[in-house]
Amino acid sequence: EERRAALSERMQERITNLAANVSNRLDAAVTRMQNIIDRVNSRIEKLSERDIDTTEAEGHMDDAQDAVDAAITQLENIDAIVAAAVSAENPRTAWQEAKTEFLAIKESIRSAHTSLRAAVTSLKDAVQAEESGAGAAVRADQADSDGEDTEEPDTDSE
Repeated sequence: EERRAALSERMQERITNLAANVSNRLDAAVTRMQNIIDRVNSRIEKLSERDIDTTEAEGHMDDAQDAVDAAITQLENIDAIVAAAVSAENPRTAWQEAKTEFLAIKESIRSAHTSLRAAVTSLKDAVQAEESGAGAAVRADQADSDGEDTEEPDTDSE
C-alpha cells in the first residue's frame, strides 16, 4: 500500500508538472498575442491619422482583445483547477473539468488569432483602396492638366 501511495504521489507530481508546462505554453501564446494586438493597434492609429478608414479593423481588434482577455482570465484559474483535479477522490473524472478549461483557453487563443488575421486583412484592403483611389485621382488630375496645357496640332488642314 505504501508503494501504491508513492506511485500516486509521483503520478500527481507528473500530472501537475505536465499541466504547468501546458499552462506556461498557453500563457506565452497569450503574451505573444497581446504584443501583436498592441502593434496592430499602433498601426491602426497611424493609418487613422492618414484618414484611412479603419473602423472594420478596429472591430476585429476589439474581438481579438476580448478573446485574449478571456484567455487571461481562464489562465488565472487553471492552476487551482488542476490542483483540485489531481487531489480529488476520482482524479480521472475531475480531470475532465481541467481538460475542458484548457480547451476553452485554446479556443480563446484561436479566436483572437482569427480576429487578428481579419483585422490585418481589412487594414491591407483599406490601405489598398486608399492608394488606388488616390492613384486614380492623381492620374485623372494629370490627364486633365495634360489636356489643358498642350494643344494637339491640327493635321487635317493643309
